[in-house]
Amino acid sequence: MTLFKAFLILLRGPAEMIGPEYKWKQSILSGAIIFTIISPFLAFVHSMPYQGVIPPDASVLKERGVFVFGSDQHGLKKYPFIDFKAENGRAYRLQDYIGYDSIFEFNKANPGNQEVYAEGFFLRDGVGRFWPTQVTTIDGKVLLGKDSQRVALMSARDPLGTIFYMYLIAGFFWILSAFNVIKIKKKALQD
Repeated sequence: MTLFKAFLILLRGPAEMIGPEYKWKQSILSGAIIFTIISPFLAFVHSMPYQGVIPPDASVLKERGVFVFGSDQHGLKKYPFIDFKAENGRAYRLQDYIGYDSIFEFNKANPGNQEVYAEGFFLRDGVGRFWPTQVTTIDGKVLLGKDSQRVALMSARDPLGTIFYMYLIAGFFWILSAFNVIKIKKKALQD
């Protein structure tokens, strides 16, 4: 029996040739195939909201205001969000809700005065969500630095980073599947 034939047996059966927990083993192989095929598409879709011009080409919003942490519920699932509510009364939804622990801690430590100074821009050439480039307290303490925000944005904009992590998962599934294919081949040679 060849490895290719053992691979086809793992993919399609029969169950008695695969051995115990055959459905689980077939699911791992299916996961490897699916992750390998859809990873580029998912990485591209994930990076889309972060595209567009960035400062200095994009206009920068500089406002005083407060950050509001909350969640919307759609059906049974809750979706967390962060809004920046500027002094002018407008609210700007942030693209991400992860990575803003310093602001959350500041809000928790200062329940009576959570006002900050924020600089940022709108992703997707002004039609996307708000991306803060720097956030400081009114007295100048940096809560979010320009360098860390730029690194986070560049990482999110690059689909290759997401593909790398997705291919790591796929690679793990492929390794497990390769062990299962070898077991099938050995079992067939023994029979």
